[in-house]
Amino acid sequence: MCIRGDSKFGRTDVLSVAADHDVRVCLCWASCPTLVKTADSLPGTAWRALVRREETFPRSGKCRKRGRNLRRMKARRRGYTDKKLKAEQVAEFAYRPTCNKHKIGRSYRMMVIRKQIEVAGKTGLFDQYEYRFILTDLAEPRLERIVRYAYGRSNQENLIEQAKNGVSAFRMPTGDLLANEVWMTVAMLAQNFKNWICLLGLGRDKLGWEWKRFRYQFVYLVARVKRAARQVHLWLNPAQMHSRTVIAALRALAPGSG
Repeated sequence: MCIRGDSKFGRTDVLSVAADHDVRVCLCWASCPTLVKTADSLPGTAWRALVRREETFPRSGKCRKRGRNLRRMKARRRGYTDKKLKAEQVAEFAYRPTCNKHKIGRSYRMMVIRKQIEVAGKTGLFDQYEYRFILTDLAEPRLERIVRYAYGRSNQENLIEQAKNGVSAFRMPTGDLLANEVWMTVAMLAQNFKNWICLLGLGRDKLGWEWKRFRYQFVYLVARVKRAARQVHLWLNPAQMHSRTVIAALRALAPGSG
């Protein structure tokens, strides 16, 4: 078990409770002058390039030429400060949090992400550095995986947003408390059914779809139902984009399919 959270959870009391229950931690840590000074003092050999995503599929075809950035041009013309991320590097060092109330008797791994940012303003172009910190006790040797794992918790916010705006689970349609509880339970069941259908039949790549997109692609289907010879025949419109995916999912979810 591992605790992940943003900098609001990066506290010594959380570390103390996790240590008492033998639970791993991977928490974003708030920046402070001491950590920034330590990061600045790291040698150049301690830094390595940070790759946010791994290439899972080979690229095919020609790369499209990037056009002019009109937003950035307008920001410069109006005199605003425009920032652009140029590169990211990651390093680590040992860190032992200190607190008067909670005694931390061990050191942790502090991952530091150095962001090289290009700033465009009235005075021209110049670079500045910003730091992000992640405290963990995981034994993963690859720093990129720890960074990806720490920020992977952000998807939970998307799930909350879809429960709120997708299935309207937090909507209170009636003035009765129990009726609203039933509404929320049914909405969350619909959310769980959608996830299970994606896992079992439609594919894991559909898990990240918003409810609106999922509804238009797999719920609002043009089909014809015909009953003949004590059987029910379902005819899907072949013009539907995901008709083959739906047929494969129905076969996978059919009783006795294994």
